[in-house]
Amino acid sequence: MNVHVLKAIAAVLESDETLTKSDKQAILGVCYEPRKFLKPPEGALPRLFTVKDVTAALQISRTLLWRLTKNGILPQVTVFRTLRFRREDIEELIWKATVREEPTRPKRHGSFFM
Repeated sequence: MNVHVLKAIAAVLESDETLTKSDKQAILGVCYEPRKFLKPPEGALPRLFTVKDVTAALQISRTLLWRLTKNGILPQVTVFRTLRFRREDIEELIWKATVREEPTRPKRHGSFFM
């Protein structure tokens, strides 16, 4: 962030009497070190996964992953000419693969097993 912008924000915060001192320090902290405050919480999964991450997590080959994306089963996101996969899409794929309806058997008419 530009030094002049930071000084202007600091001046506005100093003149504002509705904010507490800790609120002002938090706002200035975000301005001076935005990466520190924009990090995901500890233990959170990343939002986008690489091909290597997905194949390792699902224990599938790159060929199968390519087929899943080609057939539209697993949507992909292209970021700077590289493929990425959203966590929500991977979880949905796992959910669909594990939750199956029981197949219904046709009743046998005229047999002993009715």
